[in-house]
Amino acid sequence: MLLPSGETVLAQERFFIVYINDEEISTEAWSDHERLVINDYHWWTPDELEKTTDVIFPEHISAILSESEKTRR
Repeated sequence: MLLPSGETVLAQERFFIVYINDEEISTEAWSDHERLVINDYHWWTPDELEKTTDVIFPEHISAILSESEKTRR
């Protein structure tokens, strides 16, 4: 993976799908650094993920979410 600084790193990432009832995002436990660098945040709808021109990982996340809905209990 190429960082914005130009540094190349080998990253192993895990992604979790979590279903919630409360959509409020709390910033209460954020570090000073997180407060400094995160300008905006919100929960994305599947439609927003499908249509965005932003770079989103994992790639094809909308297909992954769609597939997970089929096995949701």
